[in-house]
Amino acid sequence: CLYGDDSLLQSYQCNDEVTEITCDAVKELVTHQIDCICTIYKVIYANVGSETGKRLQSVVDFFILSQQVEEWNDALGCSPAISVECDLSDGVVRTPTEEPSPS
Repeated sequence: CLYGDDSLLQSYQCNDEVTEITCDAVKELVTHQIDCICTIYKVIYANVGSETGKRLQSVVDFFILSQQVEEWNDALGCSPAISVECDLSDGVVRTPTEEPSPS
């Protein structure tokens, strides 16, 4: 198994008895995947001009992050919503917490 024993993902990936998917486990999985993507695109970002870099950041934000995370938020009704960001200028993945909308 790829994940440590203390990882929520370890339970989902390595334990056949766990069947419920939670927002916390999805956040951990998405953050892990986006960290890999962010590391790769940071290298490209560092080697292109500022305008191309801005476009690249927009593409990463929209296609890789927003759509993937939004689909899980919609499907699971996560509150607070899962939010993961990749800053290509430094390659750091951040997971800011969004406050739930007032009912």
